[in-house]
Amino acid sequence: NITLPSIDEVGVVSADSDRYLQTRQSTRLSSAVTTISKSVNNILAGTAAKTRREQKRKHLIVPVSHCWSANSNIYIGCKGGQLVVIDATYNSTLNILINPRHKHTIPSVPTTPLSKPSSAAASRLEQDFDTKLEPSPSPTFGLIGPGAFNCLSLQRDGLYAGGNDGSIRTLDVTLDEPRILDQIEIGREIVSLTWSADFEILGVGSRQGTIHFIRNWNIPNANLLLDHHYGKFVGLECIYPENDYCVTVRENGTLQLWAIQEPSLDSTCYIGCQVSCLVSCPSSKIVTIGTENGYIFVVDLNEIRSPRIIHRNRLHHSSINKLAYDIQGRYLLAGSNDGNLFICSAHATSGFQVFGYLAISGNITEITTYTDDHDTIQAAVLHNDNMLTYFNLSVYYPQGLDYNQEVFATKSGQIKDTAVNRVDFKLTSCMKGLQFITENSVVAFDGNSKQLKEFEIQRGDGQKVRSSWKISRTFSCHQLPGSGISISRNRQLLLTWSQDGCVAIWKLPTMDRIGYYYCHDYHLGGVAAAIITDDCQRIITIGDSDSLCSWQLNYQSGDKESKTADPLELERLQQNQAISKMEEWWGPISTSESDSPDHRSRSEMGRLSSADTIYCTPTPVRELIINNDNLPKIDQLENHEFTLDVEERQRLIEESDKQVEMVKQEVQLKNIAKKYHHQLIKNDCWNEMITHGKAIHAFKSNIVVSNYPMRKRTEEALAEIAFVNLQRKIEIAEAALQKEIIGYSNNSLTTEAQEKADDEEANDNGKQTEMQQDESIALYGSRGIAYGAGHPLLYSQFQLNLVHEKRDQIVLLKQLDCRYSSCNLEDAVYMEDCIYNIKNKFNEEFEQVMKMKVSEIKKIQEKNIRMSKIIHDLKLNEEIFQPQIHIDEKPEELLKVYDEEIKAEKYLQPEEAERKERLKREEEARKVAEEGQNPRERALQQMMGGRLEANPEEDLFKALETELKKLQTNVTATCEAFDDRVAQLFEKKVNTDMVICQEELKCLRLFSSLLDEDCMERKELELSKLFDYKKQLKNQTHAMLTDVKHEVDLFRDEYDKYVNDDKYMDKGFRKEFADTEPYLDTLHKLFRRRPRGQKNLVRVCNDPPVVMSPSTKNPYAHPPGSQGGGFAYSSGFYRALEEYDDISHMPQGLDVLVWERLIEYRRNKIDLEQEVKSKALTLAEMEEFLKKRAKEDDELREEIESILRSLKSDDFVTDYSDSILIHRSVVEDLNSTIRLLGDAKVAIMNDCKNFRKNIHLLEWEHKIMKMQIEDLHTKGKDIQLLRVTKELQQYLGDEDYQQIHQREIQMLENTIAKYHHAHEQTIKERKRMFNRLQKLVKGKETENNSLNKQLDELALSLTEKKGIYDVNAGGDIEAAREKRRKEITTRRKLVDVAKIQAQEVAVLRAEVERLRMKTFPALVQIDQ
Repeated sequence: NITLPSIDEVGVVSADSDRYLQTRQSTRLSSAVTTISKSVNNILAGTAAKTRREQKRKHLIVPVSHCWSANSNIYIGCKGGQLVVIDATYNSTLNILINPRHKHTIPSVPTTPLSKPSSAAASRLEQDFDTKLEPSPSPTFGLIGPGAFNCLSLQRDGLYAGGNDGSIRTLDVTLDEPRILDQIEIGREIVSLTWSADFEILGVGSRQGTIHFIRNWNIPNANLLLDHHYGKFVGLECIYPENDYCVTVRENGTLQLWAIQEPSLDSTCYIGCQVSCLVSCPSSKIVTIGTENGYIFVVDLNEIRSPRIIHRNRLHHSSINKLAYDIQGRYLLAGSNDGNLFICSAHATSGFQVFGYLAISGNITEITTYTDDHDTIQAAVLHNDNMLTYFNLSVYYPQGLDYNQEVFATKSGQIKDTAVNRVDFKLTSCMKGLQFITENSVVAFDGNSKQLKEFEIQRGDGQKVRSSWKISRTFSCHQLPGSGISISRNRQLLLTWSQDGCVAIWKLPTMDRIGYYYCHDYHLGGVAAAIITDDCQRIITIGDSDSLCSWQLNYQSGDKESKTADPLELERLQQNQAISKMEEWWGPISTSESDSPDHRSRSEMGRLSSADTIYCTPTPVRELIINNDNLPKIDQLENHEFTLDVEERQRLIEESDKQVEMVKQEVQLKNIAKKYHHQLIKNDCWNEMITHGKAIHAFKSNIVVSNYPMRKRTEEALAEIAFVNLQRKIEIAEAALQKEIIGYSNNSLTTEAQEKADDEEANDNGKQTEMQQDESIALYGSRGIAYGAGHPLLYSQFQLNLVHEKRDQIVLLKQLDCRYSSCNLEDAVYMEDCIYNIKNKFNEEFEQVMKMKVSEIKKIQEKNIRMSKIIHDLKLNEEIFQPQIHIDEKPEELLKVYDEEIKAEKYLQPEEAERKERLKREEEARKVAEEGQNPRERALQQMMGGRLEANPEEDLFKALETELKKLQTNVTATCEAFDDRVAQLFEKKVNTDMVICQEELKCLRLFSSLLDEDCMERKELELSKLFDYKKQLKNQTHAMLTDVKHEVDLFRDEYDKYVNDDKYMDKGFRKEFADTEPYLDTLHKLFRRRPRGQKNLVRVCNDPPVVMSPSTKNPYAHPPGSQGGGFAYSSGFYRALEEYDDISHMPQGLDVLVWERLIEYRRNKIDLEQEVKSKALTLAEMEEFLKKRAKEDDELREEIESILRSLKSDDFVTDYSDSILIHRSVVEDLNSTIRLLGDAKVAIMNDCKNFRKNIHLLEWEHKIMKMQIEDLHTKGKDIQLLRVTKELQQYLGDEDYQQIHQREIQMLENTIAKYHHAHEQTIKERKRMFNRLQKLVKGKETENNSLNKQLDELALSLTEKKGIYDVNAGGDIEAAREKRRKEITTRRKLVDVAKIQAQEVAVLRAEVERLRMKTFPALVQIDQ
């Protein structure tokens, strides 16, 4: 198993399948911590925070092609344009040669004439223009992008790659950095590359159906071998009533006629636009094609070799989804997604005219018809996947095109629902495919359950179809969702097909499945369409892979009745004659015809033509309207009376009303949605809050203090809190009882409550109480106790050692969210109490301050009334401070709008405006009447200023001023006192936030420690698994290495045996031919004689022979002398050897038998030499393989040792020989004593620290005062000695001195900016130089590595040659000769003895046979 790299990697990476083992685990662990709050995440520092950041998921490369090399390398082309090479040996390595995401890995384009588009590609682009398809843009040559390596093929010159960009590139992949050698542009998306047998011709297949071949790479040309029609099949039909032809249409508008018996393409017809569907007419030899732009084309097929278009009409403004004929070929039904279903005539005699249309909303996907015995045509239309519309055409057909109010709803041709007995109903699920099988049943595919369902048509009185059908039967047939259904013309067989590539055949009406065939590959989309011929003997299928297949069906019909004449034969003959007289249609599809009215009925066309005539004369109508305005009102006409087309006006009015109603409904729905969201937000952020968010503003200062919004606790949460409280109390009681009975507790210093009780009994004075508080803070870990966070069930800080204790402590501190998934829900309730109590305590004080502000505002307002009166009496122009409740202090008033907040003028109804003006007039009249009725007051005001007595004004004025100042002072003091209280509250809020953050920090640190322990455990588990895997792999490697060693030893023994036999034949020659002593030397020379070219061995194997030419392009051919396969001498060598064996080379006087024996002995020696050399090469390969396996075994051993070093723990003590076992209570008591003494010492040190701090503070203040005195003396001297210079005068006298100073500063800033810019440019230049040097170093390293590899190979070759030389040429020559002479003599003696013994044995054997025959006579059986 090899794990592919991510799309961002480049270079050599590990191909180990466990490469991402730890990464996945660490990612999963880190994702559980990424939901912590931002404030706390900023507190966590160090590597712990970095390891908890969420890692992005790595997207791996997607392989799409591959090829093997001769040296066991796999070249893989990827979807994203990456080229990867994998060493497929046992220790696999992976190298990403090209990655478009890293531009430096993309090789450059060669400046050769090959990097041009071929002539075939250029001609193909011209053909595309003829078929009105947009040609693919010419790619940027050399720009390797996604899809550039969709197909790969290897040749001796390099790696050939092709892809979506239409370019064939030759890459040199022998170096570390690949480079492009050649490039040819095909101009089509390449899907396959293949070489000829001699690797001289490259075949190129494209997705557009073309096949090119490239022979000579020096000429930039790709020759076009085959240009087949391309494009996806969108329609398939048979030509009725024939069974020899079928017709298909592709999405690009290519109509093709195929011969079924002898598979061939007989003719082609081009429509010229994008096609969507196809249907064949039963009553004539035509097919109808639906297009993407709403047209239908009628094609005449009477002449198979020359089909022609005879009619074209536009029915829809969008793509036609489905076309269908009835069984008798009278009607053509066309459906689209524009809301209309058109009904047209299928007869050429009527000009294929349009009858009308039905308004069917949604996207029409299926149309099916059925003609019953009463000649009633039933139709069913499937639209929007789950809506079904049923209607019949028995009433409508005889009406023709004349407008009939009983049939048509409008003159535009819309048919009434009642005229066709229309019924609409909704299906229970989405359906695919629809077909009538009987008069009262239809079948369809369920898109959800992949089942074929039969619906029974429910009928009421008078055979009226009801609006609800029921499912009568269900059939399971396909493994993937269904695609379509087709039925034979005789309605005996039903075909179903699906994306699983299978076609099922059902017998009607029993619905028995009689066949199930796998026709197309489901990986390529399965079956797209299927039909059955008229004789039910062949099935034609098309697949999503653009394949057309014909299948022979051995089906025998069960009908024994004699065949009758086709009832449509006469009608078909008449229609075909009419079709043959029709002229061929020719003409482009222009945009001006998109709005043509030919898709309506004749009445509509006439109406529109008359309307066009009326609209062509608008001037007289305008004159009449102008004249009508000048007439008297009694003689004027209404505007609607000038309407010439009343129906059109009424239609426009209705359409506008519908649009208005739709807009209203849309606005209402939006308002409902907004109200719903408003209610959700209000419930979540306001109604569920037990304490709403508020903020207190100070009177004079800018201090603002907010409270803590708090949600209401649910009953479940309160019940869980009570349960956990009870559980913790039981634990404390158990610990106390255990300490009382046994004498010690498993949980000393269990709770803070016990410590408080012990300390209260031991300490009675205030100092001891303060020490107790400090001790509780130290044990608690924060100052939360002073702010209401004290909880009697909390653990001590010194007890948080075990994992469950830390988790319980986290639970007791704060409520856990979903991010603390390690803790269970039962423990998540205590965490609410501490922070909840802190916030609740602060909120109580906040409410007190809030009430205080309201009270102070009331008091100030009372004083403001008096002050306003005094100011009015004194006629002063002073402003009075008017405190108000801020909107933040009453958030419920935030969304209320008051009249004084509205700046715009209020709109008043006429009645309200009149009533307001009347009240104003009455008020003014009342004031005037009161002034006129009071002459005494008016006279007093005019004569004495409104006073009857003359009071001393000065005394009154002073008293009022004194009272005003006193009131102002009281108001100011009140505001300052309240602001001080708000400042104290603000300080407490800051401290409270600090305490809350401390609590959260405690929780996070505890959780961090838990997470670290969990990570360590998981890491250890992963290392253990990795260790087991590597150990198992090591065992396998070791076993394989042992087997390989055994095989090598056995083969070496065999090789040694062959070598010894070869030497023995050399040494035994003279003994073998000792009887030819005079000719021995001559025969030995002939024995040693070999034809020239003996070293030219030819590889032999079981594969077909490969031509061993040095110029071969086959990358898999083994060159001469390579270490692979067996070897044999060439045929020329054996022909030369036969010449040597000729009797003409025999020495004179030598016996012919001896010469033949010499030839046989020499042939055996040559065969043995050949075998020895072959075995030597094989042994060298086996030894190299053994070395490689040994190296892999050593690498695995090193990996296992490194894993063991990681798993080894030095802190764990396993030897307890020097340890003493004591009771736990002794250690705990000693720890308690040490802790008490330490706390006492800390308290004393705190007192000393505070005392010294005060002393240092006084000294610091004394130093500050001394320095201030010195500064004042220095300033005085400076002022006395200050000289008024010219610059000082300029500064004092010039008003623009500040601007001059600013200009100097600006000039200096510009200079600094220029220096910065120059410095940045210098840095960029240095970086570029550094990058160039790095590339140079990398190149040198690559070159050094290559030289090192060559040096290793040369050293290995030298060692091998030296060993061979030592074996063959070692020893003393004289000693060898003497030894050889002795061996010949000994062998000769042994041969003589063996001959004598053989003669004696032969004699004895003959004597034994004679005696046996004498004793046991033979009984011969004579045949009768």
